[in-house]
Amino acid sequence: MIEDPYLGKYTACVSARSTDREILKKSQDGGIATTLMVYALEQGIIDGAIVTGKGDRPWEPKPFVAMSREDILKARGTIYNISPQISWLKEATRSYGLDRVGVTGVCCQMQAVRKAQLYPMNMRDVPSKPKQI
Repeated sequence: MIEDPYLGKYTACVSARSTDREILKKSQDGGIATTLMVYALEQGIIDGAIVTGKGDRPWEPKPFVAMSREDILKARGTIYNISPQISWLKEATRSYGLDRVGVTGVCCQMQAVRKAQLYPMNMRDVPSKPKQI
């Protein structure tokens, strides 16, 4: 087990590709983030996930709380624009009542989640909620 102050605990870094044909139809780079979130939801590891779908305009990201496989599949693919999904952590835990939240995002967003776990000044009752990042 490797422990990094920014990344958290991990055992290895790997390159992977989904085996789920439905996910691969519209995945960005192998569909592994989608596959992992679906797996975590179906296995009860998480209660829901904060994901990003397309907004009213195709280039406009729209974060939302995914509570089902179908919701997660709606967020497949990458949108190359700034997305405020980290701000949805409070929404997911308070409005949706989620205790175990999956979060998807790019490296800097995951670093923000990790920092919120380490320094929870403005995230009362939230830092322990992210489980699958």
